[in-house]
Amino acid sequence: MVHLIPAYRQKLKLCKTVVRTSRKWTSEAVEVLQACLDSTDWDVFRTATNSLDEYTEAVTSYISFCEDCCVTSRTRVSYNNDKPWFTAKLRRLRLDKEETFRSGDKDRFKEAKYKFSKAVKEAKRLYSEKLQHQFSANDSVSVWKGLRQITNYKPKAPHSINDQCLANDLNKFYCRFERQRDSPATIPHDSSQQLQLQCITSTSPSSAGAWAPPPMPTLKDLYTSRTLRRTGKIVADPSHPGHKLFETLPSGRRLRSIRTKTSRHKNSFFPSATSLINMAQT
Repeated sequence: MVHLIPAYRQKLKLCKTVVRTSRKWTSEAVEVLQACLDSTDWDVFRTATNSLDEYTEAVTSYISFCEDCCVTSRTRVSYNNDKPWFTAKLRRLRLDKEETFRSGDKDRFKEAKYKFSKAVKEAKRLYSEKLQHQFSANDSVSVWKGLRQITNYKPKAPHSINDQCLANDLNKFYCRFERQRDSPATIPHDSSQQLQLQCITSTSPSSAGAWAPPPMPTLKDLYTSRTLRRTGKIVADPSHPGHKLFETLPSGRRLRSIRTKTSRHKNSFFPSATSLINMAQT
């Protein structure tokens, strides 16, 4: 039982921190950037490059350089256990509390702890009022956003398959057209050729009308074929743990049925596989 105890790890340690960098676009920063771009001689880039690609890359790199110089950036580290009401002010108060704790001053630590607790209560109250306002104002976007935060719902990003062969196969399957013969068919003079042409014409799908795809197999047929295929691999492998469950009767024609007490056990793989094999052999 000791080996069955799960090794618990905190949620903060399971997921890595996310570092987000954002720019602080103030009116002063926009004016400085505009002045920097106005005083730039753009003919220098045009004369120094020979192609349009080089010119575009040089101009965009210069604009990015000007943004880095004129607009201040802010880096934020977000942890997986961050709460939506935990603001930057609370983060600073928490750092102050930890600093006073490490300093050993009990009076300062007590004061910092009181300020932090009071700020947490105020932040929770403001966040609850914000949620109540969203529900009363019928703001569906904010409501669904709050529900996703509460349930920690993160939709998976779709992965596109960039495979040219798959696109060609789909085009070949769905873009088929029945083309009528432009010239009349020539009738062969030999009797054997006439008989062969008659057989081909009678069995061609176009003689019965439009071409129809073959019927798709049902889920039951797919489950039966896959179960029998997997069972055959287990029976052929003596080292498999489930090899002993497929035991033949003394007659050698059927497998010994596995006794089950519940429907859940009866519908599991090994009892259902035994029943399918016995039904296939009859």
